[in-house]
Amino acid sequence: MSTLPCKRIINFFALSILLCGVFATKSFSQHTPNAANKYFEDIGDPSDASNNPDNNGRTALDKFLAGTTPLGSIDLDGNGQYDALTDGLLLLRGMFELDGSALVTGAIASNAVYTNPEDIASRIESLGELADIDGNGQRDALTDGLLALRYLFGLQGDTLVNGVVAQDAVRTTTQQIETHLQTLMPTPDEGGCPQTNWSSGIMAIDHDGVERQIRVHVPANYKNNITSPLVIGFHGWGGDQDEFLNNEVVRNELDKHNYIMISPLGLGSEEPGAFYSSWSFRGSTTGLDGDGINTLVVNDSDKICDTNLTPNYTYPSCQGVAANSCSWTHCLDDDVSFVKSLVAQAQQNLCIDSDRIFATGGSNGGMFVWELGQNELTADIFRAVAPIIGLPHRGYLSEPKKVNGLPVILITGMRDTAVPPGDWNDKSFTTTTNGEAYFYTGASAIVEKWAETLLCDTSIPPEIVDLGVTTSLECRSWNSCAGEGAIPPVLDCRGSTMGHTYDLDETWPLVMQFFGSQ
Repeated sequence: MSTLPCKRIINFFALSILLCGVFATKSFSQHTPNAANKYFEDIGDPSDASNNPDNNGRTALDKFLAGTTPLGSIDLDGNGQYDALTDGLLLLRGMFELDGSALVTGAIASNAVYTNPEDIASRIESLGELADIDGNGQRDALTDGLLALRYLFGLQGDTLVNGVVAQDAVRTTTQQIETHLQTLMPTPDEGGCPQTNWSSGIMAIDHDGVERQIRVHVPANYKNNITSPLVIGFHGWGGDQDEFLNNEVVRNELDKHNYIMISPLGLGSEEPGAFYSSWSFRGSTTGLDGDGINTLVVNDSDKICDTNLTPNYTYPSCQGVAANSCSWTHCLDDDVSFVKSLVAQAQQNLCIDSDRIFATGGSNGGMFVWELGQNELTADIFRAVAPIIGLPHRGYLSEPKKVNGLPVILITGMRDTAVPPGDWNDKSFTTTTNGEAYFYTGASAIVEKWAETLLCDTSIPPEIVDLGVTTSLECRSWNSCAGEGAIPPVLDCRGSTMGHTYDLDETWPLVMQFFGSQ
């Protein structure tokens, strides 16, 4: 055995072989082949790991310097400790491209915050170039992984680096290697998190003199020195801040994956008359579509609705803004600016991972989510978005205003008469058929537009994607998108029997799976 080179790692070898004899002076009698297999599972047959870059133009080092920890640290299970037999093994297994139970079995601390394989894989991937310990531009289990594992075992000096530094390494000395590894192990008070002032419940915040209500859900395992992802959830027309968070599946999934959720209340119900809480986006206040008179459309108009078939829902606050009677949301505040302010205030009062902020919404809230991605003021805030049964109005077919694109999962119902998605691969606009006549951008058109910014090959139609979960939804995407991992960065998911309903018991786990993979 002693004649085998370090890189001849064979499944079921003891941990001492993986460390290439560094612990030769120590007893490894407890590390039998079965014990080693507990830690490394089937190294000889690793499954494919996700490859999900941020697409936000920021390096991993930038994130660390900005205080985005512990996603900039190797406390992978989030228990506030650095342990060779948990964090070290998780990192090494991840570099060997193990996933699922093979990634986490026997390597999660009893007090871990993150226990789900998808969450652990995402945290490993988020290390980015920081995990390239020797700085040669590659993340290699047999160099970088072993360097991290040895360091976590307390090895220093030549014993740390012997035989596990790549020939083309930039960092080669023990001092360089140790200094870099220390940056991956910030102490809790270096995490950059503010004092936690918000807790679960309903509260009011101010935006430009307008009182805005929000409901906050803090997950059960939240820690004020460990960053958690954040989801902003927007209700539908006439809904409220309880629309998502009153659902038990939503709360359980948030707790399971350690996500904070904030659900704000839209405006309009406080206006005189029977008006609904709403979110305003392009076209919804003016009543004007985005492409004016289209000569290719018979009897086209510049409105977002057919005024002969659609009631006048114009809010009092939109008098003077509405160009016609198709206007149907409030004009009391700038909702896009409010969301930017809300996220900033949340980051001042909760320990939030600024690189893992997501948006979702249903119906009117889903329409608003598209607006957040298409607006330069907010597009860079979000890692991915998930509009549910919500589409932009006709003529607002535009790409996200984020460098390298913005991942999106769209969920619609083929029996939706309020916001119909249209047929598969039909890129024409759609029309409400519930007795009114509002015009919307078709699902296939908007998803393809966003797919193009993610460098998907849209010259061919999207194909059905097997997401490995039980669902009645049919999801389609392209096979060649930039940074594509286990789940494509753009998904068009539709329920064949689904109408204008969220179906959160089925759709929410899929949304969370998508967020976790990006």
